Amino acid sequence: RALLLGVLIVVAVYVSANLGSPQSVKFTQSVTVATGADGKFSFKNLNEGYYRLLATKTGFVRHEYAQRHLNGWGGPIVLSAGQTFKDAVLRMTATGTVSGRIVDENGRPATGAPVELRRVVYNVDGRAYEFGASGVADNRGEYRINGVVPGRYYLLAGTSPGRRWSSQPPWFNFVFYPSSSSVERASMIEVSSDVQTVVDMQVTRSGSGRRVSGRILDGTGSGWLTNPLIILSDGSREGTVAFVTPRTIDRATGMFELQDVPTGDYTLHVTGNPTGTGIDPLVAALEPAEVVRVRVDKDLADVVVTLTRGVAVKGRIRVEGQPVSVIPNLEQMRLGVRPFKTAQPYYRAPLASAPAPDGTFKVIGLREEAVYRVFLIGPLPPGSGLYLKSIRFNGDDVLLKPLKFSGVAVGEFEVILATGGLGQIAVNVSHAQSQADAGAK
Repeated sequence: RALLLGVLIVVAVYVSANLGSPQSVKFTQSVTVATGADGKFSFKNLNEGYYRLLATKTGFVRHEYAQRHLNGWGGPIVLSAGQTFKDAVLRMTATGTVSGRIVDENGRPATGAPVELRRVVYNVDGRAYEFGASGVADNRGEYRINGVVPGRYYLLAGTSPGRRWSSQPPWFNFVFYPSSSSVERASMIEVSSDVQTVVDMQVTRSGSGRRVSGRILDGTGSGWLTNPLIILSDGSREGTVAFVTPRTIDRATGMFELQDVPTGDYTLHVTGNPTGTGIDPLVAALEPAEVVRVRVDKDLADVVVTLTRGVAVKGRIRVEGQPVSVIPNLEQMRLGVRPFKTAQPYYRAPLASAPAPDGTFKVIGLREEAVYRVFLIGPLPPGSGLYLKSIRFNGDDVLLKPLKFSGVAVGEFEVILATGGLGQIAVNVSHAQSQADAGAK
Protein backbone atom coordinates (compact mmCIF):
# COMPACT_ATOMS: atom_id res chain seq x y z
CA ARG A 1 0.00 0.00 0.00
CA ALA A 2 1.07 3.59 -0.61
CA LEU A 3 0.32 6.97 0.97
CA LEU A 4 -0.31 10.30 -0.81
CA LEU A 5 -0.23 13.59 1.14
CA GLY A 6 -0.58 17.20 0.05
CA VAL A 7 -2.00 20.65 0.62
CA LEU A 8 -4.33 22.96 -1.29
CA ILE A 9 -4.30 26.74 -1.05
CA VAL A 10 -8.13 26.82 -0.86
CA VAL A 11 -10.02 24.97 1.85
CA ALA A 12 -13.13 22.73 1.51
CA VAL A 13 -11.99 21.35 -1.83
CA TYR A 14 -12.79 17.88 -3.10
CA VAL A 15 -9.68 16.03 -4.25
CA SER A 16 -9.86 12.85 -6.35
CA ALA A 17 -7.07 10.33 -6.84
CA ASN A 18 -7.73 8.41 -10.06
CA LEU A 19 -5.93 5.14 -10.73
CA GLY A 20 -5.10 4.55 -14.39
CA SER A 21 -2.21 3.51 -16.61
CA PRO A 22 0.60 5.35 -18.42
CA GLN A 23 -0.91 4.40 -21.80
CA SER A 24 -4.49 5.55 -21.17
CA VAL A 25 -6.45 8.50 -19.80
CA LYS A 26 -9.16 6.13 -18.59
CA PHE A 27 -9.24 5.29 -14.92
CA THR A 28 -10.19 2.05 -13.21
CA GLN A 29 -10.57 3.45 -9.69
CA SER A 30 -11.37 6.83 -8.14
CA VAL A 31 -11.13 7.92 -4.49
CA THR A 32 -12.35 11.35 -3.32
CA VAL A 33 -11.67 13.19 -0.04
CA ALA A 34 -12.42 16.70 1.22
CA THR A 35 -9.63 18.96 2.45
CA GLY A 36 -9.47 20.13 6.03
CA ALA A 37 -9.71 23.74 7.22
CA ASP A 38 -5.96 24.06 6.56
CA GLY A 39 -6.31 22.81 2.98
CA LYS A 40 -4.50 19.56 3.69
CA PHE A 41 -5.60 16.17 2.43
CA SER A 42 -4.34 12.60 2.40
CA PHE A 43 -5.07 9.29 0.69
CA LYS A 44 -4.13 6.16 2.60
CA ASN A 45 -3.74 2.51 1.62
CA LEU A 46 -3.56 3.18 -2.11
CA ASN A 47 -2.55 0.42 -4.48
CA GLU A 48 0.64 0.94 -6.44
CA GLY A 49 0.15 2.39 -9.91
CA TYR A 50 -0.24 5.59 -11.94
CA TYR A 51 -2.46 8.25 -10.32
CA ARG A 52 -3.84 11.58 -11.44
CA LEU A 53 -4.68 14.05 -8.69
CA LEU A 54 -7.59 16.40 -9.38
CA ALA A 55 -9.08 19.20 -7.22
CA THR A 56 -12.53 20.75 -7.73
CA LYS A 57 -14.50 23.46 -5.94
CA THR A 58 -17.43 25.63 -6.99
CA GLY A 59 -16.16 29.03 -8.09
CA PHE A 60 -12.68 27.75 -8.94
CA VAL A 61 -11.04 26.26 -12.02
CA ARG A 62 -10.54 22.49 -11.80
CA HIS A 63 -6.86 21.83 -11.18
CA GLU A 64 -4.77 18.74 -11.73
CA TYR A 65 -1.38 18.02 -10.20
CA ALA A 66 1.49 19.08 -12.54
CA GLN A 67 -0.93 21.14 -14.65
CA ARG A 68 0.92 23.88 -16.57
CA HIS A 69 -1.94 26.14 -17.67
CA LEU A 70 -5.57 26.68 -16.73
CA ASN A 71 -7.12 24.74 -19.62
CA GLY A 72 -4.46 22.03 -19.67
CA TRP A 73 -3.95 18.55 -18.31
CA GLY A 74 -1.66 17.51 -15.50
CA GLY A 75 0.80 14.67 -15.17
CA PRO A 76 0.71 11.33 -13.35
CA ILE A 77 2.02 10.44 -9.92
CA VAL A 78 3.70 7.03 -9.90
CA LEU A 79 3.33 5.15 -6.62
CA SER A 80 5.17 1.95 -5.74
CA ALA A 81 4.27 -0.43 -2.90
CA GLY A 82 4.99 1.11 0.52
CA GLN A 83 5.85 4.52 -0.93
CA THR A 84 4.77 7.81 0.67
CA PHE A 85 4.27 10.73 -1.72
CA LYS A 86 4.25 13.99 0.27
CA ASP A 87 3.84 17.71 -0.25
CA ALA A 88 1.71 17.61 -3.41
CA VAL A 89 0.60 21.23 -3.90
CA LEU A 90 -2.39 22.20 -6.05
CA ARG A 91 -2.84 25.95 -6.51
CA MET A 92 -6.41 26.72 -7.48
CA THR A 93 -7.56 29.80 -9.39
CA ALA A 94 -10.90 31.54 -8.90
CA THR A 95 -13.12 31.70 -11.96
CA GLY A 96 -14.42 34.96 -13.45
CA THR A 97 -17.88 36.23 -14.41
CA VAL A 98 -19.15 37.87 -17.58
CA SER A 99 -22.39 39.84 -17.37
CA GLY A 100 -24.18 42.64 -19.15
CA ARG A 101 -27.31 43.63 -21.03
CA ILE A 102 -28.48 42.68 -24.52
CA VAL A 103 -30.90 44.98 -26.35
CA ASP A 104 -32.47 44.86 -29.81
CA GLU A 105 -32.26 47.45 -32.58
CA ASN A 106 -34.94 49.53 -30.84
CA GLY A 107 -33.21 49.49 -27.46
CA ARG A 108 -35.70 47.02 -25.98
CA PRO A 109 -34.55 44.00 -23.92
CA ALA A 110 -33.55 41.11 -26.21
CA THR A 111 -35.33 38.59 -23.99
CA GLY A 112 -34.23 35.03 -24.70
CA ALA A 113 -31.16 35.98 -26.74
CA PRO A 114 -28.43 33.33 -26.26
CA VAL A 115 -24.97 34.58 -25.25
CA GLU A 116 -21.80 32.50 -25.66
CA LEU A 117 -18.07 32.74 -24.95
CA ARG A 118 -15.62 31.10 -27.33
CA ARG A 119 -11.86 30.68 -26.87
CA VAL A 120 -9.16 30.27 -29.51
CA VAL A 121 -7.42 26.89 -29.66
CA TYR A 122 -4.93 25.37 -32.08
CA ASN A 123 -4.96 21.85 -33.50
CA VAL A 124 -3.46 20.06 -36.50
CA ASP A 125 -5.72 22.11 -38.79
CA GLY A 126 -4.54 25.41 -37.29
CA ARG A 127 -6.70 27.99 -35.53
CA ALA A 128 -10.09 26.86 -34.20
CA TYR A 129 -12.73 28.11 -31.78
CA GLU A 130 -13.81 26.15 -28.71
CA PHE A 131 -16.95 26.65 -26.64
CA GLY A 132 -16.24 28.35 -23.30
CA ALA A 133 -19.54 28.99 -21.46
CA SER A 134 -22.99 30.39 -22.23
CA GLY A 135 -26.01 32.23 -20.86
CA VAL A 136 -29.38 33.68 -21.90
CA ALA A 137 -30.75 37.22 -21.62
CA ASP A 138 -33.68 37.49 -19.17
CA ASN A 139 -36.81 39.64 -19.45
CA ARG A 140 -34.74 42.73 -18.68
CA GLY A 141 -32.16 41.79 -21.31
CA GLU A 142 -29.62 40.98 -18.62
CA TYR A 143 -27.35 37.93 -18.72
CA ARG A 144 -24.73 36.46 -16.42
CA ILE A 145 -22.17 33.74 -17.19
CA ASN A 146 -20.53 32.32 -14.06
CA GLY A 147 -17.60 29.94 -13.63
CA VAL A 148 -15.56 31.26 -16.55
CA VAL A 149 -11.93 30.12 -16.77
CA PRO A 150 -9.78 33.30 -16.84
CA GLY A 151 -8.47 34.15 -20.30
CA ARG A 152 -9.32 35.87 -23.57
CA TYR A 153 -12.61 35.10 -25.34
CA TYR A 154 -14.84 36.09 -28.21
CA LEU A 155 -18.34 36.99 -27.01
CA LEU A 156 -21.26 36.37 -29.35
CA ALA A 157 -24.99 36.88 -28.99
CA GLY A 158 -27.90 35.77 -31.14
CA THR A 159 -29.79 32.70 -32.29
CA SER A 160 -27.80 30.15 -34.28
CA PRO A 161 -29.51 28.38 -37.22
CA GLY A 162 -29.38 25.16 -35.23
CA ARG A 163 -31.24 26.72 -32.30
CA ARG A 164 -33.83 28.34 -34.58
CA TRP A 165 -35.02 24.92 -35.71
CA SER A 166 -35.38 23.72 -32.12
CA SER A 167 -36.84 26.83 -30.44
CA GLN A 168 -39.64 29.33 -30.76
CA PRO A 169 -39.33 33.04 -31.71
CA PRO A 170 -38.15 35.64 -31.01
CA TRP A 171 -34.89 35.01 -32.85
CA PHE A 172 -31.91 37.33 -33.16
CA ASN A 173 -29.21 37.66 -35.80
CA PHE A 174 -25.75 36.51 -34.75
CA VAL A 175 -23.39 39.27 -33.54
CA PHE A 176 -19.77 39.03 -32.31
CA TYR A 177 -18.63 41.67 -29.83
CA PRO A 178 -18.65 44.57 -30.36
CA SER A 179 -20.90 44.58 -33.48
CA SER A 180 -19.54 42.22 -36.15
CA SER A 181 -21.31 39.46 -38.05
CA SER A 182 -18.09 37.43 -38.32
CA VAL A 183 -15.32 36.43 -35.93
CA GLU A 184 -12.67 37.84 -38.29
CA ARG A 185 -13.79 41.41 -37.47
CA ALA A 186 -14.59 40.80 -33.81
CA SER A 187 -12.71 41.97 -30.70
CA MET A 188 -11.81 39.72 -27.78
CA ILE A 189 -12.63 40.38 -24.13
CA GLU A 190 -10.40 39.61 -21.14
CA VAL A 191 -11.87 37.59 -18.26
CA SER A 192 -9.87 37.86 -15.01
CA SER A 193 -9.87 35.68 -11.91
CA ASP A 194 -12.51 36.65 -9.30
CA VAL A 195 -13.56 39.66 -11.40
CA GLN A 196 -16.91 40.50 -13.02
CA THR A 197 -16.45 41.67 -16.63
CA VAL A 198 -19.40 43.73 -17.88
CA VAL A 199 -20.13 43.70 -21.62
CA ASP A 200 -23.28 45.13 -23.23
CA MET A 201 -24.31 44.28 -26.79
CA GLN A 202 -26.99 45.04 -29.35
CA VAL A 203 -28.61 42.45 -31.61
CA THR A 204 -31.17 42.66 -34.40
CA ARG A 205 -34.40 40.71 -34.32
CA SER A 206 -34.72 38.31 -37.26
CA GLY A 207 -38.00 37.40 -38.88
CA SER A 208 -39.14 34.13 -40.37
CA GLY A 209 -36.64 32.34 -42.57
CA ARG A 210 -36.88 31.17 -46.16
CA ARG A 211 -38.14 27.95 -47.74
CA VAL A 212 -35.62 25.79 -49.59
CA SER A 213 -36.96 22.92 -51.66
CA GLY A 214 -35.96 20.81 -54.64
CA ARG A 215 -35.25 17.29 -55.78
CA ILE A 216 -32.59 14.66 -55.13
CA LEU A 217 -31.57 12.60 -58.17
CA ASP A 218 -29.62 9.34 -58.24
CA GLY A 219 -26.83 9.84 -60.73
CA THR A 220 -25.15 6.53 -59.88
CA GLY A 221 -27.78 3.97 -60.79
CA SER A 222 -27.19 2.24 -57.46
CA GLY A 223 -30.31 3.46 -55.66
CA TRP A 224 -30.90 5.50 -52.52
CA LEU A 225 -28.76 5.76 -49.43
CA THR A 226 -29.47 3.40 -46.55
CA ASN A 227 -30.32 6.24 -44.15
CA PRO A 228 -30.47 9.51 -46.13
CA LEU A 229 -29.78 12.74 -44.28
CA ILE A 230 -29.77 16.40 -45.30
CA ILE A 231 -27.22 18.67 -43.64
CA LEU A 232 -27.29 22.43 -44.16
CA SER A 233 -24.14 24.28 -43.10
CA ASP A 234 -22.70 27.77 -43.34
CA GLY A 235 -19.28 26.38 -42.35
CA SER A 236 -19.55 27.03 -38.62
CA ARG A 237 -20.50 24.77 -35.73
CA GLU A 238 -23.55 26.79 -34.77
CA GLY A 239 -24.62 27.11 -38.41
CA THR A 240 -24.76 23.37 -39.16
CA VAL A 241 -28.08 21.55 -38.91
CA ALA A 242 -29.06 17.96 -39.72
CA PHE A 243 -32.65 17.46 -40.87
CA VAL A 244 -34.77 14.46 -39.93
CA THR A 245 -35.45 12.50 -43.12
CA PRO A 246 -39.17 11.62 -42.77
CA ARG A 247 -40.09 15.31 -42.38
CA THR A 248 -37.88 16.63 -45.18
CA ILE A 249 -37.46 13.98 -47.91
CA ASP A 250 -40.05 12.06 -49.89
CA ARG A 251 -38.11 8.94 -50.83
CA ALA A 252 -40.66 7.97 -53.48
CA THR A 253 -40.13 11.13 -55.51
CA GLY A 254 -36.83 12.47 -54.20
CA MET A 255 -38.47 15.81 -53.35
CA PHE A 256 -37.28 17.64 -50.23
CA GLU A 257 -38.29 20.77 -48.36
CA LEU A 258 -36.52 22.77 -45.60
CA GLN A 259 -38.51 25.36 -43.70
CA ASP A 260 -37.47 28.57 -41.96
CA VAL A 261 -33.86 28.74 -43.22
CA PRO A 262 -32.11 32.00 -42.20
CA THR A 263 -30.73 34.05 -45.07
CA GLY A 264 -27.09 33.37 -45.90
CA ASP A 265 -24.68 31.24 -47.94
CA TYR A 266 -24.79 27.49 -47.29
CA THR A 267 -23.63 24.12 -48.47
CA LEU A 268 -26.46 21.62 -48.70
CA HIS A 269 -25.26 18.05 -48.09
CA VAL A 270 -27.19 14.90 -48.94
CA THR A 271 -25.44 11.98 -47.30
CA GLY A 272 -25.90 8.86 -45.19
CA ASN A 273 -26.81 8.93 -41.53
CA PRO A 274 -23.97 7.16 -39.62
CA THR A 275 -26.31 6.24 -36.77
CA GLY A 276 -27.97 3.65 -38.97
CA THR A 277 -27.38 0.10 -37.74
CA GLY A 278 -26.30 -2.93 -39.72
CA ILE A 279 -24.23 -0.95 -42.24
CA ASP A 280 -20.71 -2.09 -43.10
CA PRO A 281 -18.56 1.07 -42.70
CA LEU A 282 -16.54 0.27 -45.84
CA VAL A 283 -19.78 -0.13 -47.81
CA ALA A 284 -21.30 3.02 -46.29
CA ALA A 285 -18.27 5.11 -47.28
CA LEU A 286 -19.06 4.37 -50.94
CA GLU A 287 -22.75 5.19 -50.70
CA PRO A 288 -24.09 7.96 -52.96
CA ALA A 289 -23.79 11.52 -51.61
CA GLU A 290 -23.42 15.05 -52.92
CA VAL A 291 -23.18 18.70 -51.95
CA VAL A 292 -24.40 21.85 -53.64
CA ARG A 293 -23.87 25.47 -52.69
CA VAL A 294 -26.94 27.65 -52.20
CA ARG A 295 -27.46 31.33 -51.45
CA VAL A 296 -30.62 31.81 -49.42
CA ASP A 297 -31.84 35.39 -49.92
CA LYS A 298 -35.35 34.36 -51.02
CA ASP A 299 -37.46 31.20 -51.21
CA LEU A 300 -35.70 28.58 -53.35
CA ALA A 301 -37.88 26.02 -55.11
CA ASP A 302 -35.70 24.36 -57.77
CA VAL A 303 -32.56 23.10 -56.00
CA VAL A 304 -31.31 19.93 -57.70
CA VAL A 305 -28.88 17.55 -55.97
CA THR A 306 -27.48 14.74 -58.14
CA LEU A 307 -25.93 11.97 -56.04
CA THR A 308 -22.45 10.64 -56.88
CA ARG A 309 -20.42 7.78 -55.43
CA GLY A 310 -17.20 7.88 -53.46
CA VAL A 311 -13.96 6.75 -55.08
CA ALA A 312 -11.75 3.86 -53.97
CA VAL A 313 -7.99 4.40 -54.20
CA LYS A 314 -5.16 1.88 -53.75
CA GLY A 315 -2.25 2.37 -51.39
CA ARG A 316 0.85 0.67 -50.03
CA ILE A 317 2.96 0.80 -46.87
CA ARG A 318 6.66 0.21 -47.48
CA VAL A 319 9.97 0.48 -45.64
CA GLU A 320 12.98 2.04 -47.36
CA GLY A 321 15.57 -0.59 -48.18
CA GLN A 322 13.79 -3.36 -46.24
CA PRO A 323 10.83 -5.69 -46.67
CA VAL A 324 7.53 -4.63 -45.14
CA SER A 325 7.72 -7.68 -42.86
CA VAL A 326 10.09 -5.76 -40.55
CA ILE A 327 7.05 -3.82 -39.27
CA PRO A 328 6.08 -5.77 -36.13
CA ASN A 329 2.50 -4.43 -35.96
CA LEU A 330 1.65 -4.02 -39.66
CA GLU A 331 -1.87 -5.43 -39.16
CA GLN A 332 -2.61 -2.57 -36.72
CA MET A 333 -1.63 0.15 -39.18
CA ARG A 334 -4.26 2.26 -40.95
CA LEU A 335 -4.12 5.30 -43.15
CA GLY A 336 -6.24 7.98 -41.49
CA VAL A 337 -8.17 10.33 -43.79
CA ARG A 338 -10.42 12.98 -42.28
CA PRO A 339 -11.97 16.28 -43.36
CA PHE A 340 -9.70 19.32 -43.27
CA LYS A 341 -11.42 22.14 -41.35
CA THR A 342 -14.82 22.80 -42.96
CA ALA A 343 -13.75 22.14 -46.54
CA GLN A 344 -15.02 18.54 -46.51
CA PRO A 345 -18.69 18.49 -47.55
CA TYR A 346 -19.50 14.87 -46.83
CA TYR A 347 -20.71 13.49 -43.54
CA ARG A 348 -19.13 10.05 -43.90
CA ALA A 349 -15.34 10.21 -43.73
CA PRO A 350 -13.30 7.93 -46.02
CA LEU A 351 -12.08 4.66 -44.50
CA ALA A 352 -8.90 2.66 -45.13
CA SER A 353 -8.83 -1.12 -45.12
CA ALA A 354 -6.33 -3.10 -43.06
CA PRO A 355 -3.06 -3.65 -44.94
CA ALA A 356 -2.36 -7.02 -46.52
CA PRO A 357 0.90 -8.85 -45.63
CA ASP A 358 2.59 -7.11 -48.59
CA GLY A 359 1.51 -3.66 -47.24
CA THR A 360 -1.21 -2.95 -49.80
CA PHE A 361 -4.53 -1.40 -48.75
CA LYS A 362 -7.47 0.60 -50.10
CA VAL A 363 -8.99 3.94 -49.11
CA ILE A 364 -12.75 3.91 -49.65
CA GLY A 365 -15.04 6.91 -50.14
CA LEU A 366 -12.85 9.79 -51.33
CA ARG A 367 -14.87 12.60 -52.88
CA GLU A 368 -14.21 14.94 -55.77
CA GLU A 369 -12.89 18.38 -54.72
CA ALA A 370 -12.97 17.42 -51.02
CA VAL A 371 -9.99 18.45 -48.86
CA TYR A 372 -8.50 15.97 -46.38
CA ARG A 373 -5.87 15.68 -43.66
CA VAL A 374 -3.91 12.42 -44.06
CA PHE A 375 -2.04 10.68 -41.22
CA LEU A 376 -0.94 7.24 -40.00
CA ILE A 377 -2.93 5.39 -37.34
CA GLY A 378 -1.07 2.81 -35.26
CA PRO A 379 2.02 3.53 -33.13
CA LEU A 380 5.42 2.35 -34.28
CA PRO A 381 7.00 0.28 -31.48
CA PRO A 382 9.91 2.24 -29.92
CA GLY A 383 12.29 -0.70 -30.28
CA SER A 384 11.65 -1.13 -33.98
CA GLY A 385 13.81 1.84 -35.02
CA LEU A 386 11.14 2.81 -37.57
CA TYR A 387 9.72 6.27 -38.14
CA LEU A 388 7.19 7.76 -40.54
CA LYS A 389 9.09 9.55 -43.29
CA SER A 390 6.30 10.63 -45.63
CA ILE A 391 2.84 9.93 -46.98
CA ARG A 392 2.53 10.53 -50.71
CA PHE A 393 -0.37 10.72 -53.13
CA ASN A 394 0.55 10.72 -56.82
CA GLY A 395 4.12 11.48 -55.71
CA ASP A 396 3.12 14.58 -53.73
CA ASP A 397 3.85 14.53 -49.97
CA VAL A 398 0.55 15.09 -48.13
CA LEU A 399 1.73 14.34 -44.60
CA LEU A 400 2.23 17.99 -43.64
CA LYS A 401 -0.26 19.67 -45.97
CA PRO A 402 -3.90 19.09 -46.94
CA LEU A 403 -4.85 16.82 -49.82
CA LYS A 404 -7.38 18.22 -52.30
CA PHE A 405 -8.70 15.13 -53.98
CA SER A 406 -9.45 15.06 -57.69
CA GLY A 407 -10.99 11.91 -59.12
CA VAL A 408 -9.90 12.97 -62.60
CA ALA A 409 -6.30 12.08 -61.73
CA VAL A 410 -6.79 9.10 -59.44
CA GLY A 411 -3.45 7.88 -58.13
CA GLU A 412 -2.14 5.81 -55.21
CA PHE A 413 -1.18 6.46 -51.63
CA GLU A 414 2.33 5.53 -50.52
CA VAL A 415 3.20 5.41 -46.82
CA ILE A 416 6.99 5.40 -46.46
CA LEU A 417 8.69 4.27 -43.26
CA ALA A 418 12.43 4.51 -42.72
CA THR A 419 15.06 3.36 -40.23
CA GLY A 420 18.26 4.96 -38.96
CA GLY A 421 19.12 8.62 -38.88
CA LEU A 422 17.15 9.16 -35.70
CA GLY A 423 18.48 11.92 -33.46
CA GLN A 424 18.13 12.68 -29.77
CA ILE A 425 17.17 15.83 -27.90
CA ALA A 426 18.64 16.39 -24.43
CA VAL A 427 16.93 18.99 -22.24
CA ASN A 428 17.65 20.27 -18.72
CA VAL A 429 14.59 21.75 -16.98
CA SER A 430 15.01 24.19 -14.10
CA HIS A 431 12.96 26.60 -12.00
CA ALA A 432 13.34 30.36 -12.27
CA GLN A 433 15.79 30.01 -9.37
CA SER A 434 17.95 27.74 -11.61
CA GLN A 435 17.16 24.66 -9.52
CA ALA A 436 16.54 21.40 -11.32
CA ASP A 437 12.84 20.56 -11.79
CA ALA A 438 12.58 16.78 -11.45
CA GLY A 439 9.59 15.15 -13.10
CA ALA A 440 8.75 18.17 -15.32
CA LYS A 441 6.92 17.36 -18.56
